[in-house]
Amino acid sequence: MSAPRAGLALLALGLAATAATAGTVRKIRDRGPDANRVVIAIVGDGYLASQETRFEADAARALDGFLADSPHANYAGWVNAYTDFVPSAEEGADKPAACYGTEVLRDTAFDATYCTEDIQRLVTVDDASVFTLLNADVPTWDLAAVIVNDSEYGGSGGALLTFSTHSGALEELFLHEAGHTLALLADTYGGEPDPYMGPEPVEPNATLETDRLAIKWEVWIDPATPVPTPPTFPGDVGLFEGGLYHDLGVHRPRYSCKMRNLGQPWCEVCREAHVQRLHERVSLIDDLSPPEGPVVLPPCGPTEFRLELVEVVPSTLEVEWLLDGLVLPGETEPVLSLEPASIPPGGAPLEARVFDATDFVRRAFVTPMTDSASWELGVADPADLDGDGLDDGCDPDIDGDLVPNEEDCAPRDPALSAPAPEVTGLLVGTAGGGLATLEWDDVLAAQPRPAGRYALAAGGLAELRSDGGFDRACRVDLGAAPSHEDARGLPPTDPAGRWYVVGIVDACGSGALGAERAGLDLLALGPCP
Repeated sequence: MSAPRAGLALLALGLAATAATAGTVRKIRDRGPDANRVVIAIVGDGYLASQETRFEADAARALDGFLADSPHANYAGWVNAYTDFVPSAEEGADKPAACYGTEVLRDTAFDATYCTEDIQRLVTVDDASVFTLLNADVPTWDLAAVIVNDSEYGGSGGALLTFSTHSGALEELFLHEAGHTLALLADTYGGEPDPYMGPEPVEPNATLETDRLAIKWEVWIDPATPVPTPPTFPGDVGLFEGGLYHDLGVHRPRYSCKMRNLGQPWCEVCREAHVQRLHERVSLIDDLSPPEGPVVLPPCGPTEFRLELVEVVPSTLEVEWLLDGLVLPGETEPVLSLEPASIPPGGAPLEARVFDATDFVRRAFVTPMTDSASWELGVADPADLDGDGLDDGCDPDIDGDLVPNEEDCAPRDPALSAPAPEVTGLLVGTAGGGLATLEWDDVLAAQPRPAGRYALAAGGLAELRSDGGFDRACRVDLGAAPSHEDARGLPPTDPAGRWYVVGIVDACGSGALGAERAGLDLLALGPCP
């Protein structure tokens, strides 16, 4: 089956119908901020007001087919989509006499018509009306598509793509025309017996070159594949004659491809073009923390730098971190923890680089498919590295290990010169559904501690009295809340029930817990399930 002849930025012929000032807009796919996604906007023409549900179903079919198709399936997380419904007074599309003998006119919102340029299956609409609608209703759109509610086969591609609801071909028509509009690909089918006489095509999948080293897609051609390539090599990327509607004088990468025949996969060159165009619209880093710019590292443990990356399935994104221009070995995750001691005196730049190492691309002819973020790192004044105005446990200590502990805190910060007070007034009760409820005196409210928070240990009595090996005890950090609700219930294997200890954790570690539980270190316990 041949694809419809398309690929030019076409304007609809004839008088344009007046489009509605606004349509019914629905966001049918949301995978992140529109500003960093490929936004597809689908409009219908020739649908009656009573056929809105049909339009939505047709749009969903087209979008699902697009996202299930490779390489779009790998980058589906990069796509958002909207529908924008404007009803038409009549169903279908115009069919001019030049192609049909008898003229058939339909009053539709965007003046859909077959037989553009006297080519029966070349379907166009009034582009300007569609763009006016979308600029008002979906201003973030990247790819605009119009479904024409007519069962006859047809479509077109250009600044705007159109496709009909032809049975069994709707999804493939959408994909083929997206090849034009999104990936800027050429049709690679022939038909005209006269040789192509135009200039070198700008599209990435057509060329006049026959010198192997000068072919646009030379990196995809195996050295053993002859150039030009005869039809006896249908499974190879090569240089096959025919394309741009001519049988001679121009060449294509594959014997068959979706830009030549519907129902075929994309050739490697077309697939590469799609991925490149997706990268042209989407940054690999969705968000990051802290924001780019100057960052002063506090000395109380590591500072975390985090990248939120867009999704690729399976992931082909690779990350590297550079500190002071040097790659940090082994740091390949989108999260990096830096100790202040790792920063050179006087500070240093930190850079994160992200690459898409997909096998779909061998040529970076649109974008290098990378993204980066950078920070200028520094360390606070050594007399007060955390900038809190105190020479305290967050500052360098006697042994210089930058690890808060009793030796660091007690002599250096008056606010931490004594251990945290013991929590008093602990009460345990039950609520509806058998939940355990705990509350205690709000000691922190009366005696604030730097970085102070409540921590609760739960477990059997033996674990909470032990001097070590708290394998079955666990910790819950509660912040400043002087209460907690434990929804786990009593463990069936422990007839003695569950016991609780509440203490204060601050910048210097665990506070006082009482004499009989002095061996319990709240910070040493793992989190509760």
